[in-house]
Amino acid sequence: MSLQPSSHSNLHRSSSRKLFLSVSLLLSLITFIPGAIVNAETHNVTVDDSDSSIQYSGSWVVSQNSLDNNGSLHYTEDDNAVVKFNFTGTAFYYLSPTFPFPMEAAVSITSSDGGEHQGAIIDGMYNRSAPRQPARQGGETGQSTAVYGSGDLKNLQYEVEISIGPLGGLAFDGFIYTTDDSGSSGNGTNNGTNDGGGGSGGGSGGGNNSTGSGNNSEAMSVHLNPTLFKTSLLVFVFSVMIGFL
Repeated sequence: MSLQPSSHSNLHRSSSRKLFLSVSLLLSLITFIPGAIVNAETHNVTVDDSDSSIQYSGSWVVSQNSLDNNGSLHYTEDDNAVVKFNFTGTAFYYLSPTFPFPMEAAVSITSSDGGEHQGAIIDGMYNRSAPRQPARQGGETGQSTAVYGSGDLKNLQYEVEISIGPLGGLAFDGFIYTTDDSGSSGNGTNNGTNDGGGGSGGGSGGGNNSTGSGNNSEAMSVHLNPTLFKTSLLVFVFSVMIGFL
């Protein structure tokens, strides 16, 4: 009794199985690649302290100095003074010049759903290397820059509240937020200027510009679409199971 036909049949079945698995893998990749990988563009938007979307409470004065963004900033020594604003994005930077006297700010960032929150007492506006001077309005000695950054945030809407810190004195020269164009973005009223500032600071200035015009600074990143990834994986696994039947 010859075993050759059986061996030939097994070889043919094995080749057919490999071909089926290869085709299944190819189909899974075709399904996965176009939809699962999404190019996400991000850019920074600078909002000046004079922007109408920013709410001030307490006693503030507008100080003018060439070291400030757009030549001016908001300054207070009122313990009850607070500045509030909203943005939607993935990062936040607080802008201020530096001063030759102690100054602190209490920064609170809370997402609209209440699930994300961070708070900090910062003193990045205090220039310790400069000869110390009495606290006063208009006492800037360093160019406006980002004195605090939130780090990476989920792409949500956030409310920021900044108040005076324990050392007294508070300067606010606007802020920068990073938008992710693959999801929702904007600052409520979408005020601000597209800018290349971000973590390096806002020395070039932003502006009160409701049209959102300006220079784009975009970065390209790659994100996976989790739904399509899972679907493609299930298709491949199911195909493999069929191939071994």
